[in-house]
Amino acid sequence: MTWPERATIAWLDPRGIASVVLALLALQAGIDTQIGIILESVVMVVFCSVMLHGLTAPLIGRAVARREPAGATAVRPEDIRTGPVG
Repeated sequence: MTWPERATIAWLDPRGIASVVLALLALQAGIDTQIGIILESVVMVVFCSVMLHGLTAPLIGRAVARREPAGATAVRPEDIRTGPVG
């Protein structure tokens, strides 16, 4: 995997999930006094993450595709073997 492909995966990974998990941990720990602020923050992080990644994914995808060698071909689903190896 090339570094642009790795950078793309790192950028588009689901960061909002970690926020949800941390909010659930706070709920489980019994932090009730500031739960409103925590939940509002989680909603904003998830919303901004989805919007930012949704807007930048096509741009990043085109940029990575332009960097592929001229003779490279895409892998088609019918080219992938399934079942036992051998």
